[in-house]
This record gives sequence, structure tokens and C-alpha cells, in this order.
Amino acid sequence: VYFITSKLMFRLHWKQWVLFLLSAFAPIFIWLAVRYQYDGFRFIKNMVGIDLLHRVGQPLEGHTGGLLYYVQLMFSMSLTTGLLPICIAIYYGILKLIGAQDAILQIKSNLRSDLSTYIIWIFLPFALFTIAQTKISWYAIPIFFPVVVLSGLLFAQILQSGRKYLALQLVFGGLFLLIVVPSFTKTWNEIKPAYEDTLQPYIANELSTQNNMKGKNAYLEIDRPLTPQQWDQSYLLISELYLDLKCQSGGVQEFITHPQNSILII
Repeated sequence: VYFITSKLMFRLHWKQWVLFLLSAFAPIFIWLAVRYQYDGFRFIKNMVGIDLLHRVGQPLEGHTGGLLYYVQLMFSMSLTTGLLPICIAIYYGILKLIGAQDAILQIKSNLRSDLSTYIIWIFLPFALFTIAQTKISWYAIPIFFPVVVLSGLLFAQILQSGRKYLALQLVFGGLFLLIVVPSFTKTWNEIKPAYEDTLQPYIANELSTQNNMKGKNAYLEIDRPLTPQQWDQSYLLISELYLDLKCQSGGVQEFITHPQNSILII
């Protein structure tokens, strides 16, 4: 879409087009060719049918949400992605109301070359993920980066727009600090007590060497707050890749009930 709106696609040499297409699709086709040797087109059909089409048409695995799901997410996950763009929009709205065309034109000229890129980067995936019926929080991660970067660039323009609108600059500069500092503090407090995940290297380096474990039913009961029995996607992947384990829910209680051909990871 950016190639079309920026008209860059009409200025590329044919060699550049070849390199662009090869870099975009060659790794995918190589991966498909290697994958085809194992189960033909079955995996590819399931991937497209379940991971793509089904997620668009219906909410899978209970991941539901309305049209405003990702809007609410941007406010709940970080003040920077929620409130900062609104404050900047209000600033420009005030400039428009007071007729400060010189400041607006200066901002537009300095960001004109990149503005369309950021707008497409934000709103295209936002619209696609909103249309999809399956709503998952990490789908919105690619949207956060351009929102924060564009907000930072526009705020820098506010600070560099001269002293003619100094009162507005001071007000919105204070708002910027009130938004960014608590957001940074909240993020820091969340990542600071992060625990080391030792389960994945244990499965890959130690458990995988025991051939008698392969193919068994596996139950999880690990020392982790809130979700000691939950199989994260990373755990599922590494268990299936290294040992072809059949990961089951229920933890130690289910293991006691169904001990045959089963293992308990603690």
C-alpha cells in the first residue's frame, strides 16, 4: 500500500523489483519446499484454513472482543499509546482553532515524507485486526511502535515550533511528562521482577535425551505464580518438537487420575 501511495513502485528499476520479490517470497517458498517433504500440503492447508481464515471468520479458543477491543487495549496497556496521541491531536486542534497556520505548515513540511508511512503502518493493520473475529492482545504489538514513534516525532515538532506559542508548549510539555513518566515507571516495575524461565532449556537439553519419554502424555505443575498448570505456547512447541509429548491440562490431579503412559513435569 505504501508503494502505491508514495508512487515508489513506479520509480523502481526491474532489477530492484526482482530483488524485492526474492527477499520477500524466496524464504517462504524454500520453507514450503522443505515442509512439503514431510506431510505434503496438509500442514499448509491447515495453516491457511485455521490460522488465517478461521481466525478471521470466528473467534477461536475464546478470544472474543468487539470493534473497540484494540482501542481499549491501547489505553489499558500503556498511557503512552493511549493518551499521548490524543494530547497531540488536541494540540494541533487548538493551533487550527487559533489560526496558527504557520506552525501547522511547518510541522507538515518536516514530516510530509514520512507521515503517510506512519499512517498506513498504524491504520491498515489496526483495521485488519479489528475486522478479524479472533481478538488477541499481541496482534496489536506492530501498531504500538509507529504510534509511539509518530507521537515522539510530532511532540518534537511541538518543542521546535518556536516561542510564539510558548504557553501551549509548556502546557503540553507538562502533559507529556505526566503521561510518559508514569508509563515508564509502570513498565519498569513489570519487567524488573521477571523470573528466569528454566523449563524450556530443561526440556530441550535434559528431558529430550531420555528416549523413553517420547510420545507420552505430559502434565505440568511448575513453581509459577497464578498459572502453574498452564502450557504456554512456547512450552507446547518445544515439548512437541523435542519429545512429541501430548500436553494435557489438569496438572498433578489429572496425572494422579491418569498415570498410565504419562509424565508430570514439576
